[in-house]
Amino acid sequence: GVALDLARASLSSGKHFVTANKAMIAHHGTELAQLAEANNAHLMFEAAVAGGIPAVKTLREGLAGNQINRVAGILNGTCNYILSTMETTGRDFDEVLADAQRLGYAEAEPSFDVDGIDAAHKLTILAAIAFGHQPDFNAVSIQGIRDVSSVDFA
Repeated sequence: GVALDLARASLSSGKHFVTANKAMIAHHGTELAQLAEANNAHLMFEAAVAGGIPAVKTLREGLAGNQINRVAGILNGTCNYILSTMETTGRDFDEVLADAQRLGYAEAEPSFDVDGIDAAHKLTILAAIAFGHQPDFNAVSIQGIRDVSSVDFA
């Protein structure tokens, strides 16, 4: 796509590149990182993962001397809100999703979030940093939360 072409062109010419495009980083992060390194440029994508906290910086710098065995966390705020609300109120998915959309926590078209794509992109990025190898995104098993019901919390 256009974003990938722009990233490649910028990094190839030694220009630093900043992006929040998690899909591009999840699919092409290793390639872009190698291109950046080869051309003495920086590829910055902290905003693509847990934008409010420095997850990428923490993995790269703060935990550099540690052996990381797993990566876990709340990766999607929309899903966290929906699941937490379903658990505490007993309300069903569709009702809580509608509330989340009304409150601005969920997009009008929430598939990217509730079908697990957003979390999978973020986890692919974090795993690549933590373990030094970019997983094949197409081989990642993705399961969303659409089929979760209040019975699942009982």
